[in-house]
Amino acid sequence: MNLLETILATFFKRKIKERIEPIGIGRALLKAMAQEKRSSISRTYVPNQYIVSLHPAQLADLKCMRNTLIDELTTVLKEKADQEDWHFIGPLTIDFYEKDPEQDIEVKVEAFYVENNVNQLDNDRKMEYNNNEIRCETLRYDISALNNGKSEPRLVVEIGNSDVCSVLLRDGLLIGRSSECDLRLDDGNVSRIHAKIFQKDNQWVLKDNQSTNGIYVNGEKIDERILKNCDKIQIGTSVLAFKVDQNA
Repeated sequence: MNLLETILATFFKRKIKERIEPIGIGRALLKAMAQEKRSSISRTYVPNQYIVSLHPAQLADLKCMRNTLIDELTTVLKEKADQEDWHFIGPLTIDFYEKDPEQDIEVKVEAFYVENNVNQLDNDRKMEYNNNEIRCETLRYDISALNNGKSEPRLVVEIGNSDVCSVLLRDGLLIGRSSECDLRLDDGNVSRIHAKIFQKDNQWVLKDNQSTNGIYVNGEKIDERILKNCDKIQIGTSVLAFKVDQNA
């Protein structure tokens, strides 16, 4: 095979690889729905909001059938939920998001619980799509709250651009601009790995990771701070809330 043939073969191989078939997206959605299901005393719940992240080339390939595909995939998820006797806590929605072209081409699905009473949320807590950039400020629902009136400790994005609406805390959770972080903030004033949260003596501790612009908790600049319910955390121009009680 001469050089030209090699170049053409590589080009067409890459184009085929970047193409995504709708059935592949459907399988990824069904997998995410099953993995994120949660059981209460009498029912099993599954997420009702899905974000599908695709490579720009894949997203462009599906542009002509986007709405039709969303309708079909929504029907597939509803039929699967009916078959398994799973329940949604609010309207079922699916949308697409363009990934960084430097990332891999594997389809990525994020699934969230968003309660039906969205009118109770602050005006800032909306989902906007701007130049293929998602800004998600809705609360993530935790089914464990049905039993004791509380949910697991979490960070809620109140102001700022993030891939997720909120994250449940874990020991060693990272916050920053890097894709390696558990809570990624798309904010030029945020360092790549800006802060971390860890457990100490059964308490959650927020620590500055030698960031450029520092961290403020309730308006006070801190290096390290034990978090309390409803603390407001400012990182760059983003504002997060530390939540322990579901109704706080």
